[in-house]
Amino acid sequence: MLSWDGGMVPYMYYYDADAGRFANVGPLSSIVGDLYADIAAGQGPFSANPSQWETLGTPGKIMAYVAYGSPQEPFMALLKSASERLPWLGDANIRDIYGLNQDFLRLIKGSAEFAASDGDDIIASYHEFVQRMLLESLGKLVTANPGYQKNLCYAGGCALNIKWNQAIRQSGLFDAMWVPPFPNDAGSALGAACCAMVALTGSVALKWSVYSGPPFQAPESVAGWDVRAFSMAELAELIHTSNEPILFLDGRAEIGPRALGNRSILAAAKDAAMKDTLNRVKGREGYRPVAPICLEQHAAEVFDPGSPDPFMLYDHHVRAAWKERIPAIQHLDGTARLQTVNADEHPLIFELLTAYHALSGIPLLCNTSANFQGKGFFPNLHSAAEWGQVNYIWSAGRLFSREQKVTFDTAEAKAG
Repeated sequence: MLSWDGGMVPYMYYYDADAGRFANVGPLSSIVGDLYADIAAGQGPFSANPSQWETLGTPGKIMAYVAYGSPQEPFMALLKSASERLPWLGDANIRDIYGLNQDFLRLIKGSAEFAASDGDDIIASYHEFVQRMLLESLGKLVTANPGYQKNLCYAGGCALNIKWNQAIRQSGLFDAMWVPPFPNDAGSALGAACCAMVALTGSVALKWSVYSGPPFQAPESVAGWDVRAFSMAELAELIHTSNEPILFLDGRAEIGPRALGNRSILAAAKDAAMKDTLNRVKGREGYRPVAPICLEQHAAEVFDPGSPDPFMLYDHHVRAAWKERIPAIQHLDGTARLQTVNADEHPLIFELLTAYHALSGIPLLCNTSANFQGKGFFPNLHSAAEWGQVNYIWSAGRLFSREQKVTFDTAEAKAG
């Protein structure tokens, strides 16, 4: 088990299920997760003096921005040599590890290599350096412990980095890899309850659903919005013909930081301008990618590897034959943060995607979270209507249509 969060180093444990015993394996390195944001501070679009809130939100943005730079081997060599000079965690007071990392940061940012490097390349180089460090350290661990089962569980905020996750999964080091859909602080309450369950009952098995958040509250009517019964087939046709984003708000909210169909903004992916539209209505930076939500049985046709990924935890490449058909969900490097859906995991979204696929020949839609900027998912219809950035909200079998429509400046709208 690998645990790695912003304020800690990547730390390994081993659980023997038969014996019910944990082993403290030790750290993979002495680098804390927060350095990912610290290195990027002042580079590219990132603030040189970020607030605490900006720091917490920066790693996900960096993961998106990495594609704008190129890893530079001389700079990565500096990072490797400097990291190897950090005291090993076992030789340092754990309370001093963050201070040691700040010494590492000052050494890197004060170097000639840093001064001579392009900001985008610095960001890409640090990302690649960490990825290589993870693979090298995990490889040594597996080799040193041949009797361990090769199944990896990975938690902590750093486990939200889909590119590192995919690199580990594709490395061949492990037979299976599990990352929960809420590996960051969003999973802390459930994790604490699990610890109590194990300690008090001895049980180590828990049945759970990612859709266990608060239920969505939708009244019969909202001022300024018309309402009528609306099926999934009708919603698929609306998305297909209008080329507008719609809010899909239904049932209990997802646990964790990513929209998985119950608190989503959905849109067709066939127009490249849709990514800009969604980023604009969300108040997000233009370089931020938009994720696809795709029928599981068609995912491998569209993506590489396209394996089942119901929680948006791994990087997938868009296959060449699909690049021109779904431009809105592609990042600069040709990748996408895929979510797959089947009839058991999300019957309603499965029905919607199936109907949309029959109309368009495309088995996926754009999917991004339905929320105020920097805040949680919309808790009720009034908050979504107050946000007011879309013309349509679907919830509990009903379509709410804005009476005073907003306009969307997409390529297909212009052509029409």
